[in-house]
Amino acid sequence: MKATLEFQLPEDESQRRAAIAGMDLVCAVSEFDNILRQWVKHGYTPNAGEDGKPLTDPESVLHHALEQLHNILAEHGINLDALLQ
Repeated sequence: MKATLEFQLPEDESQRRAAIAGMDLVCAVSEFDNILRQWVKHGYTPNAGEDGKPLTDPESVLHHALEQLHNILAEHGINLDALLQ
């Protein structure tokens, strides 16, 4: 079985880039999902921030989660800003 995607370029360029990055996005989301599930299941283990203090306040934990997400996306070669242009 074959499937062919067609796009009207340049109008559909962002949709084309998203389609090409689809599997990488799925893998990245799955990896991030696993990290969050571990945090929920086993409790979030605070890591030391740049100042050496543990991450205990919600804002710091969310900032750390966002950094994790950006690192995972980068490891999979995904640039959200470029995909959404």
